[in-house]
Amino acid sequence: MKLERQVTSFVDDPNLPCEAALKKMYKLLEKVENSVYALLRTRDMAVSRYREFGIPTTWLLDSGVVGKIKLSSVQLARKYMKRVASELDTVSGPEKEPNREFLVLQGVRFAFPCSSVCWRL
Repeated sequence: MKLERQVTSFVDDPNLPCEAALKKMYKLLEKVENSVYALLRTRDMAVSRYREFGIPTTWLLDSGVVGKIKLSSVQLARKYMKRVASELDTVSGPEKEPNREFLVLQGVRFAFPCSSVCWRL
């Protein structure tokens, strides 16, 4: 829940250089990925044992904490893509074309793990 709050409360500082802001968001996504995969391993092993002892398992389902993490990763992807789009607006001219392509590629590389997190849960 702490990680979910950290992701949902993340604010992109427009004064921060683009590269630094994108790195910050990517590090946050890595934290989300690691936590989600750890939670998946735990969920698979623990659900049957929890039910056996009468411990609630709804927080492990997609409607609980896992669902909130999914939503927060999508919100983070949206912020990332907004930052990339705003940077693309400022980069213009034929000499800047490689930079534009690189930014688009970074956006796709970021969005793919976000979608992966959502679909694996």
